[in-house]
Amino acid sequence: MQVLLTRVNESEHRFEIERADGSRASALLNTRSFLVHDLVHFAVESELQETQAFYGLLASGRPLPEINDRENPPSEPALMRIEVLVGPLQSLCQGRGDRGAMLAYFQQVNVPVEAAFVDAVLELSLIHISEPTRQAEI
Repeated sequence: MQVLLTRVNESEHRFEIERADGSRASALLNTRSFLVHDLVHFAVESELQETQAFYGLLASGRPLPEINDRENPPSEPALMRIEVLVGPLQSLCQGRGDRGAMLAYFQQVNVPVEAAFVDAVLELSLIHISEPTRQAEI
């Protein structure tokens, strides 16, 4: 699956995907709310080789509005596990929070995360955030 993030204006970006079967989906998103979040999702799912969370569901044909439904969110266990990681890691990518405190938090809530995983996700996220090309293949 190809993912393309395109800046539309100061506050919005277009999130587009093209699946292996050629089908496409896109959405106009608020950059402040979603860009880093989506990149951290990509990094976490890539690092864990997770195929049943956000990007895996999209790749399998699940409609974007169904996955992004805030009033009736999907209940797939993999997606819920990933989301527990994405929020705090997104904060770190945005310069909020402390790596050590985050690792302690993950231990406190019984989420088995090692420092090497956090470092790998941060590195992958920051590479994608700073790269001029905003395209990734999943």
